[in-house]
Amino acid sequence: MQNHAIRSSIVASSNAKSSPSTCSTLSNKGRRPHSCLPPPPPQLLLRDNTRLYSNNNIVQETNAPGEKYSHEDVEWVLSPPPETPMLEKIKIKAAANAIRSELLFKDEPIPPVLCPKGGKAELECFRNGNKIAKFGLTTSRGPSHPFIDSTVQELYGVSASLDGKGIGAIIYMFVEPDYRGKGIGTLALEAIAAIQSVQGCDFTVLVADDNGSGKLIQWYEDNGYQQAPKLQDLFGSPDAKYGITMIRPTSVRSDIFAKCKIKWW
Repeated sequence: MQNHAIRSSIVASSNAKSSPSTCSTLSNKGRRPHSCLPPPPPQLLLRDNTRLYSNNNIVQETNAPGEKYSHEDVEWVLSPPPETPMLEKIKIKAAANAIRSELLFKDEPIPPVLCPKGGKAELECFRNGNKIAKFGLTTSRGPSHPFIDSTVQELYGVSASLDGKGIGAIIYMFVEPDYRGKGIGTLALEAIAAIQSVQGCDFTVLVADDNGSGKLIQWYEDNGYQQAPKLQDLFGSPDAKYGITMIRPTSVRSDIFAKCKIKWW
């Protein structure tokens, strides 16, 4: 019973579509990695004041020669966001162990992804035990908006359902310099899409800032994202002043979790 109480207070339901207002539960303490460029302007917000920021810390992925990693070459760990208090992290870890133990006891399959309650997470990438990258993302189905629905209609020819198109977001992306150009960013986009698809998100949105070079924008376009001018104001970057808003469906291959192993919490 105690384990059940921990679980119910911490675990985010994977049936996120039943909660049309999940974005409103996010905190406003969005953080970027310490190695990123200077903080973005406060106007660059994800409606709940979480900052969206992606910069040239991954742009070397574009057409870079040399070795490319696959999901089999790295380990993914889904954790609570960095600002989570230590006591809360301990509770979340205990809940994860309780869930796994209960499922093993019942001889039931362990889900490939289970997101901690709170609406945000950090996806860490490890290679031979060393952390080589980290990515911030939302893990709840955000409510739709007429601009989102019309953008999806124009770009993809998909009409909105009665509850609209729910979105997830990428908050930040960072790959350690020694590991850029090895495909880590592309693998991360696949892993994030897989996580957000499980959470009921139809599309992923981000704001990309490459100081006008066009390289980062091109990299995202090469990975299936499209520019979404109608969403510039909605996501706090009017006239692309703080970056280009981009969007992509969260659709993933049916075998994604056979190749992309994600350890949660």
